[in-house]
Amino acid sequence: SELCPLLSLNLSSNPLNEHGGLAISEALVSNVSLCSLKLNNCGFTLSAIVGLAAGLSGGRRQIQELELNRPILPKYIPGEESSDHFSRVLGGAKSLQALSLKYHNIGDAGARLIAYNLSKAINLISLNLDCNKIGIAGAEALASFLIIQSREKDKALKASQAIGGSQIMANQPQLSVGLQHLKLSYNSINDQGAIALAEAINVNTSLKSLTLKNCNIGDKGLMAIGKSLGVNNTLQFLSIFGNEFQNNETGSCYHELIENRLPYIGLTLDIKTYVVDGVYMIAEQ
Repeated sequence: SELCPLLSLNLSSNPLNEHGGLAISEALVSNVSLCSLKLNNCGFTLSAIVGLAAGLSGGRRQIQELELNRPILPKYIPGEESSDHFSRVLGGAKSLQALSLKYHNIGDAGARLIAYNLSKAINLISLNLDCNKIGIAGAEALASFLIIQSREKDKALKASQAIGGSQIMANQPQLSVGLQHLKLSYNSINDQGAIALAEAINVNTSLKSLTLKNCNIGDKGLMAIGKSLGVNNTLQFLSIFGNEFQNNETGSCYHELIENRLPYIGLTLDIKTYVVDGVYMIAEQ
């Protein structure tokens, strides 16, 4: 109804299966009012996912939030095939602000595809890729995007200042806010992936929350992230519990951060430290 349009629809945990997914994809082509759509654990097959991606990319789109977690994908079909279609959505659905693709088994190749197309998602501020078998290469691709995003943002700001500030910029396209929330928990990014993300944290000024819970990160990666927190003043929440805190030096580093820096920059960690016989221990906050 034009007088009372449907703005939010949550059909999660219903057995919609392939036919239901295709029916929704057809409706998306003509619907221009829906802003939030949640279709988690609905038994969607790859065909339904492809249809939903096509429906979101075509026509006038108003979708701002999309959750499509835990589809049913055959084991013999690589998960990056579904991420290939949704990476194109990032460029087609310009209004999209939040996207959740948990349990899509996208792997490194899928993460690279998404990272490559993130620059086209000018309004996307939240991306959830938890539980997707993303490894080192996928984490490095996402870290590279965060670094490039920061450079482009700095370049645009300098350009706006050089040509006369707000009066002239009023006629220019609005600057992208940038990705603010990234969830990568329960992936296998290891030390090397964490080091790449730490390099991104060093320079990125858009990201406000990052989750890296249970990502097989060892002391080298944890130390790199800890050192980056001594530089970054933008991040507000970081989740790192469930990784391999084995070296006492790593525990000491985070204890020092929690006691002497984080309270002053407004950053919250999901861990706390305590000392037993001179050894720094880590617990979940």
